[in-house]
Amino acid sequence: MAHHTADGYENNYSPLPRASLLKWQWERLVNGLPKPPANGYHFPVDHPDVAWIKANRTETTLTWIGHATALLQMNGVNIITDPMFSKRASPFQFIGPERKVPPGLALADLPHIDIVLISHNHPENA
Repeated sequence: MAHHTADGYENNYSPLPRASLLKWQWERLVNGLPKPPANGYHFPVDHPDVAWIKANRTETTLTWIGHATALLQMNGVNIITDPMFSKRASPFQFIGPERKVPPGLALADLPHIDIVLISHNHPENA
C-alpha cells in the first residue's frame, strides 16, 4: 500500500486547509449528513441470557453491548470495555449525538464488574 514505507506510515494526503473542520461540519449540517440507513436504524437485537451472564464464573465469553462496549468474562473476572450506556455520546445529556440503537445489555443487567478498560477517547466530547 502506498502509505506503507520503509520508515513506517506516511500520510498520502496533503495537510488539511485551515478551517476544514468547520467547513466539513457546515456541509454536513446543510446537506443533512450522514443520511440514516434505509431501515431507519431498526436493527434486530439479540438479548443475551442475563441470568446466565450474572452467574458465569467458568466460561470465557465476550458479549458485545454496542459501539465499543463489550463484556469479557474470563477466569471468573468481569471486564467491561469502553462503557457507554447513556442516551447521548456526550458528557451532557441535553446535547451531543443521540444513540440510534439501545445497548444490547442494560446497565442494570451487568454482573459485578471487576475491571473497566478504556481503550480510546473521543476528543470532541472531552
